[in-house]
Amino acid sequence: MATTQKSVPIVDFSPFFDGTTEGKIKAGKAMVKVMNEFGFMYVINHGIPKEEQDKAFAWSKKFFEMTEEQKMKCPMPEDGAHERGYSPIGKEKVMESDLTEEQTKELRQVVDIKESFDVGDENHKTWCNFWPDEQDIPGFKEFALHYYDLCTKTSWNFLQAIALGLGLEEDYLVKNHSDKESVLRFLHYPST
Repeated sequence: MATTQKSVPIVDFSPFFDGTTEGKIKAGKAMVKVMNEFGFMYVINHGIPKEEQDKAFAWSKKFFEMTEEQKMKCPMPEDGAHERGYSPIGKEKVMESDLTEEQTKELRQVVDIKESFDVGDENHKTWCNFWPDEQDIPGFKEFALHYYDLCTKTSWNFLQAIALGLGLEEDYLVKNHSDKESVLRFLHYPST
């Protein structure tokens, strides 16, 4: 379906929390409609309090203000086995899977001017998190894990709503996404 809309569609997720199945279905149908028409959306009233979002930005700022030496105490593994820990500016490269080998080689010369810190489930059966020293940034690990859990719960709420919006059982999508395979990524794009 072609559209001329020039802004990101906004979906109000608050009906999901009204305590009724109808509210969950309403939120899910709104999400499904926007995904079908636009492919992405901006979700408001999703359940993560603004105060927690503000704390996440503040902790992210504190993390990226640490020295490079402090941040490199928790580097993302070189083997690429999993995305957890700190990735300095220039480590990650732009990649596109449908290009030729030569095009990919040329594109990978472009430095991605960002640094990141990725966190996953602390009790994951295969992958572990890498943390900065507690004395370098006291409380960061505790908050990052707390915020990861908030985001995970929110993603499960989205999956439940989407399943209902598609006419499926509420747990249809959640039961296939319950291994906490996702990561929370703190990003910093420095001034250039």
